[in-house]
Amino acid sequence: MNFKDLTEFLKREFPKRNFITLPQFERSEELDFEWKPEDVDEFYTLVNKAPVDILIGFGFRKWTIQEDVLGTGSTVKKYDIGDEILLFPGEWYNIIPDSYQVIGLFGEVYPFRRGTTNGDIRYGCLAYGIKRP
Repeated sequence: MNFKDLTEFLKREFPKRNFITLPQFERSEELDFEWKPEDVDEFYTLVNKAPVDILIGFGFRKWTIQEDVLGTGSTVKKYDIGDEILLFPGEWYNIIPDSYQVIGLFGEVYPFRRGTTNGDIRYGCLAYGIKRP
């Protein structure tokens, strides 16, 4: 049972109760391909060579709405992310090599550090990814 099923059950069975909807951590759609790299060589081959539609099939998601998060009057530093970032699927957290340069939601670039870099998952993705031409 996932969170959505639980919420629907509780609302149906206890209609007079108020429920707080929490952020969605799981992806709402199934993956096209239930596969992930087994070693560093496979990781680099995929992130560097696989077409974007294949990466999306593995669970990567496009991130393009930086302005929507920050707002037009925000004083938070905005980075030039260009067209888009492909966010890593949450299932890949233990696969990303240490020191691999990832790109955050606001375009900041930093080295991935397993156990230190945030592993929080929203809608099935981590809050950082890669940029592809």
